[in-house]
Amino acid sequence: AADADARLAVAWDDDRDETSDIWLARPIQTGWSENFSLPEASGAGEQTHPSLAFDREGRLHLAWLHEHDGARALRYCRLRAAD
Repeated sequence: AADADARLAVAWDDDRDETSDIWLARPIQTGWSENFSLPEASGAGEQTHPSLAFDREGRLHLAWLHEHDGARALRYCRLRAAD
């Protein structure tokens, strides 16, 4: 995702911890930030298909699909510009 001020963020699903979680990264002066996962988008079940968008205030919005015990749900969280 990119905003009008050229802030960027990327998200992907990754099973490095044995279940699929959503991971994010942002550009920094030396390249890209360390990969980070949000508590809301990790843990039990499969977290997949992330989608990102910035709003006018620079907040990052993340939506993804959560599947656990055969049930599916669309999940959402909003991050502050500084997160």
